[in-house]
Amino acid sequence: MSLDTKSPPESQCQQTVLTDLVCLTPDEKFLKLYSVKWQRGDKSGMWTFASRRKEPECFHGHKKPDAVVVVPFYEFDDGRFGMVITKEFRIPLGAYYYGFPAGLIDEGETPELAAIREMKEETGLDVIAINQVSPPLYSSAGMTDENAVLVFCSVKGTISKEGCEAAEDIETLMLDFVELEKLSRQAEPYQEARLSTKMWPILNETLRRM
Repeated sequence: MSLDTKSPPESQCQQTVLTDLVCLTPDEKFLKLYSVKWQRGDKSGMWTFASRRKEPECFHGHKKPDAVVVVPFYEFDDGRFGMVITKEFRIPLGAYYYGFPAGLIDEGETPELAAIREMKEETGLDVIAINQVSPPLYSSAGMTDENAVLVFCSVKGTISKEGCEAAEDIETLMLDFVELEKLSRQAEPYQEARLSTKMWPILNETLRRM
């Protein structure tokens, strides 16, 4: 059996033209809402999306990563390996959300430096080795142009909330294989836990290899 890899006819690949970009929330600092008009052949409409940028990607192209997601591995005193997971209250969910430490990349900062800073601020833990850095990745391209870089690293230290901002409600969890497996399956005590789309596939691949 062979797959047909030919390009579709030109009539099925009409170019989308974007015009009339408007910022609906110009006074917001960290997240702006935009509307844009799209035209594709005889079809047109308006699209509303969120952006971290003053100049969204659809008009100004990709310039730099917006955010970093830290994928932290931890070695317990008895030699067991695990991961650091954050349990953070997220207002749009009205509930706690399980994921990795994350945050925006400051001006002039590399993803690696942002990962070290965010790890310390959110958890109190120190990055001792950076193992892998992804390219900028998109997770909700129909809703936002935000992208994030995954930084895989090893960490150590003592958990602290001293670096958390007033608006942040974060609990840091150091989970071994047993607890990570429970979280992946939403087993007790993680029933109906809200899980990050960035965390779940990494968590399951890690469990497969551990």
